[in-house]
Amino acid sequence: MTALPELKCLSLQSQQGIVICLARKVGFFALFFQVLGHIYHAEKAGLVPVVFFGSSCLYWSENGYTSRQGNAWEYYFEPISALKVEEIFQESLDRLIHASIHEYSEADITHNPPEEYSGELRGSILVPTNVKVTNCWADFDPGQEAIHEDRRAVFHDLITRRVRIIPSIQGKIEQFYQASFTESTVIGVHMRGTERSVEVMGWYQKRHLDERTYMWEVDRILKKTPNAQIFLATDTQTTVEKFRERYGDRLITYDARRSDEGQSPHLQFGGAVLGEQVLIESIMLSRTNFLIHGISNVAFAALCFNPTLEHLNVYSTYGKSKALKMTFLSHVNSAIQRLKYQIKRVVK
Repeated sequence: MTALPELKCLSLQSQQGIVICLARKVGFFALFFQVLGHIYHAEKAGLVPVVFFGSSCLYWSENGYTSRQGNAWEYYFEPISALKVEEIFQESLDRLIHASIHEYSEADITHNPPEEYSGELRGSILVPTNVKVTNCWADFDPGQEAIHEDRRAVFHDLITRRVRIIPSIQGKIEQFYQASFTESTVIGVHMRGTERSVEVMGWYQKRHLDERTYMWEVDRILKKTPNAQIFLATDTQTTVEKFRERYGDRLITYDARRSDEGQSPHLQFGGAVLGEQVLIESIMLSRTNFLIHGISNVAFAALCFNPTLEHLNVYSTYGKSKALKMTFLSHVNSAIQRLKYQIKRVVK
């Protein structure tokens, strides 16, 4: 990524509009695209974007991270602008770090997931007339069920100009890349575990696709490039184990904390380290030669980090009817294997 342009201080007496993006309790790249979407609109409207992720962020830490305190966005990235929230609101930084979005006198508050508040300080932080406070998903996004291909270059441009990973994390990225990606061809795979099935079936009316679907696509590519490595990024440990059993030493994974079946890591344990790990995994996916993925902001981010990366969304390729057919055939195959086993026992 290229360096950010020099940040210029903005007088708080100026009436130029300011957009302040706060966190909500969602995954790392849902927050990332929330920020990018608001930067996009801010640039169109001539506003100054500010990102401030306090204690409501699942990746925030009381002790800070990467020698940085307070703002969880800055654990991983350089500031988006030179403005300081404590100067904008004339409040202490500690007060703002621990404040609910409901404590701002005026704010656009997301309802997905709902932001609840039962305290006594509702509306007590005065929001200046030229300031907008929001934790909502911006209406400019990379897509959900399927990525908006025409927006990949737009998001890549925003990332290149406005987002800079801090040096300590960038160093880990380069070190892992040089040590691990040793073949000329690396197949990228991103798969979310069974916890994603609730969203896939509920939001998109699609059947959850398991590891076999992703492996079929990997095997198809391996027929053409048999020496290729496979970089797998996943939130589920059992998925790693299944891929390792099938592909052995050719499988590459980043040493990340993963959940058991049925839960998202950011909801199960969260934390600042997890944010770094998923950021590095997405960057690594962007450096592969071909990406196989499902419906996930982690994969979509990789496609925006690298807007020319070829990819396949298994949910777009294997629709509901195909998924059902594959599941049926799998059950038939299992039944046949059990029958063969029983026949062997009888013969013996």
